[in-house]
Amino acid sequence: MSAPTASSFTATVLGSARIGPNPELKKATEAYWAGRLDRSGLESVAAQLRADTWSRQHTAGLDSIPVGTFSFYDHVLDTAVMLGAAGFDLGVGPGVYDIHSPRVPSEDEITALLRKALQAVPAERLWVNPDCGLKTRGTTEVTASLANLVTAAATVRAELNR
Repeated sequence: MSAPTASSFTATVLGSARIGPNPELKKATEAYWAGRLDRSGLESVAAQLRADTWSRQHTAGLDSIPVGTFSFYDHVLDTAVMLGAAGFDLGVGPGVYDIHSPRVPSEDEITALLRKALQAVPAERLWVNPDCGLKTRGTTEVTASLANLVTAAATVRAELNR
C-alpha cells in the first residue's frame, strides 16, 4: 500500500462554531433565557451564525459543508437523540447542561432535557451527566448545578417507576 497523498483526503467540519467566535449564540441564548431577548432575536443571531460559519467553511475550501449540525444549546444531547433514532445500542451520556457557562441550570430545565433524551434513548442506556469535566467552574456553581442534576434525575426516575 502506498503512502497517502494530499489528494487522497477530504475535509469537513461537523458542528463548527456552535456558539460563535465571540460566543454570540451563547450570549443570545442566555439573554433569551433571562427574558432580555425574544425568540425572533435569538433565531436571527442563530441564522447569522450559521450563514457566517458556512461562508467561512466554503472560503476555506472544505470538500463538503454539513447541514443539520447546528444546536441552540446542547449538540451532544441532539446527537444522542439522533443516535437513538438510528438504533445505536450503547449507553449515552448526553450532557444535560453546559459546564462552560456560569449559569446554573434549573431542575426543570434538566428534567426537560432528560425527558427529551428518553424519547430516543431507553432509560437503561441513558447516563445522566454534565457535558464534560467540571474544571472550568467554581465550587459554588458546581455544587448548585450538580444538586439540580441529581434532583432532576430522581424526578425522572420516579416518573419512570410509576
